[in-house]
Amino acid sequence: MKAIRWSVIAGLWFCTQALGQGSLTPPGAPGEMMKSLQQMWDAISNVNARVAGVEAQVGAIAAQSISGQGYMTSLLADLARAQGATVTRVWQIQTVDSTSGGGVYSSLAFTPAGRPAISHWNSGSNDLEYAEYDGSNWSLQTVESEDNVGYRTSLAFTPSGRPAIGYNRWTFMVGTALMYAEYNGSSWTVQTVDAAGGTAASLVFTPSGLPAISYHGANQKLKYAEYNGSSWILQTVGDVGMAVGITSLAFAPSGHPAISYWDSSLNVLMYAEYNGSSWSNQIIDNAAFVGQWSSLAFTPAGRPAVSYDGADANLNYAEYNGSNWVKQAVDTAGEVGYYTSLAFTPSGRPAISYSDSSNADLKYAEFTGSAWVLQTVDSAGDVGSYTSLRFTPSGCPAISYSAGPDGGLKYAECVAVLIGP
Repeated sequence: MKAIRWSVIAGLWFCTQALGQGSLTPPGAPGEMMKSLQQMWDAISNVNARVAGVEAQVGAIAAQSISGQGYMTSLLADLARAQGATVTRVWQIQTVDSTSGGGVYSSLAFTPAGRPAISHWNSGSNDLEYAEYDGSNWSLQTVESEDNVGYRTSLAFTPSGRPAIGYNRWTFMVGTALMYAEYNGSSWTVQTVDAAGGTAASLVFTPSGLPAISYHGANQKLKYAEYNGSSWILQTVGDVGMAVGITSLAFAPSGHPAISYWDSSLNVLMYAEYNGSSWSNQIIDNAAFVGQWSSLAFTPAGRPAVSYDGADANLNYAEYNGSNWVKQAVDTAGEVGYYTSLAFTPSGRPAISYSDSSNADLKYAEFTGSAWVLQTVDSAGDVGSYTSLRFTPSGCPAISYSAGPDGGLKYAECVAVLIGP
C-alpha cells in the first residue's frame, strides 16, 4: 500500500501544481489571508485520513474482477504528464493456461459484460482453444481439435454478444483452409470460409454486424471474405504480389474494409482500402523486409495508423495524414518490433504492445502527444510473443500473450497509475 499512498500524495502534488496553488511556504510574515501552521497541519491530517480511505477502496477493488480495477483513466495520466509529472502503470499478471504450448497467436477481446476473453492455438495439442474470465477464474474450452487447427486465431464478439473466431485449419494431404467458429450459447458451430487456402486470419464485424476476415489465400494472395447472411463472398484484394506475414483488418469511418499487410514480392509494408467497388493499394514503408508483423487501427480522426517491425527489427508507428504516411521510430533498443498490437487509448493516443525479443520481455508503449513512453510489463522468463492489446471498459490497457514454449498463455492488465513529481 506504500506505493498507492505515494500515488495519492503525488496526485495531490499534481493538483496543486495544475490549480496554481504554488508553494505553501510563506515568503515572509503570514498575511491576514494566509493559512496558519495549525490550519495547514489540520489539512495534512485530513489528507492522511482521506488517503487511508482511498487505500481501503483500492483494496476492495483488488478483490473484484480483474477487468474492473481501473484506478485512474488515461486522460488523467495525459493531464499529469502535461504538468511534468511522472506516470507509471502498475500491471497485474495472470497465467490463463499453463499448458505447454498454449498462448500461440493469442487474440484478446472483451465480452459484453466487460470480462476478458482470449482465443489461442495450443501448439502442443494442435487445438484451437478459448478462455474467458468469469470474475474469479478463467474457464477454458477446446473449440476444435480436428487435424491441426487454430493457427493464427482472431477473436471478436458478434452483435448479439457471442464469441467468434477466424482461424486456419491444416489437414494432412489436403492443405490449409480458412475457418470460422461461432458460439451459439451451448456449443461451437464451425464453417469453412475458403477451402482453397487461408492463413493469417484477422476477424472483424462489419458496421452492419456481419463477420469479415482478411487472410492469405491460395498462392499467398491477399484475400477478403465477408458473410452476406447466407454465404461467404470472397475477393482477391487488388493487384498484389505474394502476401505473407500478418494481415490486419479494420473498418474505415466510411464503413469500408482496410487491411495492412506485407507484400513479399516487393518486400514492403502495404495498405489496402476498399472504396465500395474496388481495392486501392499503397506503400506504407518501402524499406526492405519491414512490416511482417503489422497491426492496423483508425485514429479518432478517422485516419489509418499501423504499428510494425521496422528496419533492424525496431518498433515503428506510421500514421496517414491525408496525403502521406508519417513514420516514427517508437523503440530501437534491440529486436523490439515483433508481435505488435495497436490500439488507441480512451483519450485518443496510440498505444502498442510488443515483444522485446532481445530480452524475451513483454513491453508496452504509449504516446503522450510529444513522446513515446516505454514500459516493460513482464520479464519473468521467456515472455512477450503473440501479443494482443485492447482497452478495458474502464479504460485500462490489457494484453494477452504467450509465455514461451513451456509457459502457456498469460494476461496482463493495468490496475493502477502512479503519479509522481
